[in-house]
Amino acid sequence: MAPAAHDSDSGRGRGNRVTNERLSCYGVAAALGNIAGGRVTNRLGPDRAVMIVLVGLAIVLAAIRVAAASAPAMAALVAALGALTYAAVPAMQARVIGIAEPHAPKALAAAAGLNIAGFNSGIALGSLIGGRVIGAFGLATTGVVGAVAAGLRIVMLVTGKR
Repeated sequence: MAPAAHDSDSGRGRGNRVTNERLSCYGVAAALGNIAGGRVTNRLGPDRAVMIVLVGLAIVLAAIRVAAASAPAMAALVAALGALTYAAVPAMQARVIGIAEPHAPKALAAAAGLNIAGFNSGIALGSLIGGRVIGAFGLATTGVVGAVAAGLRIVMLVTGKR
């Protein structure tokens, strides 16, 4: 995200400032997305909330390829990405606890810890894949690959694979 923000405006001498603004926007949107994700999860349940987040992520990530050259569009997409990624946290936490509860009711804290470990593993794997995609196809293609990953998870959720 930071390289894309810097690259899109560095030719205008605003690269570092724009990068800072976009990362701040991402952070604020992430906090708001986390609150909204908790409310949606409480209202609709974890499976439906996860589905909404995944569909939103697939759309936003796919749009990055198209909008990469537009600073205003990328600013909006960065905010949406922040909101959606952190809206996933309460939905996924509730989903993991819901799955663990009938099988290991005394190990819910361990299940919650595994959820966070899963997020961190996803960040590491995503960074590895993203680096390879950037090297092979360029920065703007990372959004498409992310959209495909979200689409695969949607299929898994619909078909009942955990």
